[in-house]
Amino acid sequence: PPDLIAARPRLLLARVWAQFHMSRPRQAVRILKQAKILIGQLAERGEIDRATTRSLKAELQTLTAGVISATDRSRTATRVASRWLADFPEDEPFARGTLANICAFSHYSLGELDAARLRSLAARDHHAAANSVFGIVYCDLLLGLVEISAGNLAEARRLLDRACRLARERLGPGSYTEAMTAIFHVELAYEWNDLQGAERILHQHRQIIEECGLVVHEMACKLHLARLSAAHGRHDEAIVFLERAERLGIEKRYRRLTAAALNERVRLLLSRGDVRAARLALRSRGIEPSAESRPAPIHPLDEYAHIGAARVLIAEDHPAKAIAVLDRIAERMRRDGRLRGFMQVRALVAIAAHSAGETLLALAAVVDVVTLALPQNALRSLIDEGLPMREVLEFARSRIPAWSRNSSTATFVDTLLRELGKTAPERARPIAIAVKKQMLSSKETDVAALLLRAYTNRQLAESLSMAPDTVKWHLKNIFGKLGVSSRTEAVLKLKEIGLDAATERQLAG
Repeated sequence: PPDLIAARPRLLLARVWAQFHMSRPRQAVRILKQAKILIGQLAERGEIDRATTRSLKAELQTLTAGVISATDRSRTATRVASRWLADFPEDEPFARGTLANICAFSHYSLGELDAARLRSLAARDHHAAANSVFGIVYCDLLLGLVEISAGNLAEARRLLDRACRLARERLGPGSYTEAMTAIFHVELAYEWNDLQGAERILHQHRQIIEECGLVVHEMACKLHLARLSAAHGRHDEAIVFLERAERLGIEKRYRRLTAAALNERVRLLLSRGDVRAARLALRSRGIEPSAESRPAPIHPLDEYAHIGAARVLIAEDHPAKAIAVLDRIAERMRRDGRLRGFMQVRALVAIAAHSAGETLLALAAVVDVVTLALPQNALRSLIDEGLPMREVLEFARSRIPAWSRNSSTATFVDTLLRELGKTAPERARPIAIAVKKQMLSSKETDVAALLLRAYTNRQLAESLSMAPDTVKWHLKNIFGKLGVSSRTEAVLKLKEIGLDAATERQLAG
């Protein structure tokens, strides 16, 4: 009963743990304040002894740092966690280990990989002393994330395998502890272009993560649902997933998720030639794709949003401006040792330089990319860049003799080119300003054909075997391209520009 919970600090703290792990930091903050006041009152009245008070305050500190971290205030979280760890009760190994893990994750979020490694290794010792399976598994998970960021994918797999194995041995198959680790196996399988393996792992653990995962786990789940959909050519479905991920990031105040999803959405929009929609997507999140005279520092949590902006600049034939943005991000990633992200950014630099005719820069960048990608067998980050990446690789292979000889590098480049050839992007469709020149995608044409017949959204979804959200997405695109705001206006405009006959033929076909 609520009255009983309100009178018992342990029960209040248990509720905070639950809210924290279900990514509800605002609810957790309210209960934390309630618990802090109650602990102070009970201690003042002498109703709990000094040892119990110290234990409760240690747990309170751990949860406070956790909630701060969950609201994406990573610098504040590292500062308070480091201060409290310096004077933390030695007889509270679980709380101490958890606080060290929170500090480690916050350092990781800021790109401070060495600090993250040290904190997580210390946390593992504390959790081993506490005999906490969850704590030990989470330490290995964090260490795995650090190695993914560093570009050491084989070491990351070893750490994640160890964590999953311990979870299964001690807790049985299908536990939350296993799921929160396994979801990052999806990232490795996807990067290695094992799409079937990535899908199998994702769908095996998706339900648990979506019901009660931390934001970082939800982020991995939603981004890979989108990436796998896009890899199979279902771009509209992928964009719907990404829009949901962006909304989740805004709702949870988790900038890193919003930025990552935005970058992916921009990439997909540009792959089908919709530069206008890509620019609008960035503007809707407060980002203007242009070079500033005095550029402000780019926070690590916002990097991928600015990478998305650089993509738009390349598409709009401003490669020099794009390179200026990308170089700022790449320099920090290189300095931090985040070599996987550095590789991805240098791939875009190579694409931009090639489009600008900057031969030496394009070659230098693509050599960096292949040099970093080969040891970790990183394929999908490059395959997903599509035709521009293939053009850069073909350009470089004809000019770098070592890439034509019998070598591991030549084999890797050939594999990349072969896979890039399989995943030819949709032909870019011009999005003209003049209404008479507007073009609809094949899916949009299907929707428009039924729109002309006055189908409702539900009928559209059933007739075209689409999700309701996908139908809404297509309608929004159609309205934007026609410059209208209602179904009636859309029908009139379609007839006015002579697309009614074309869409009828599409329907008949």
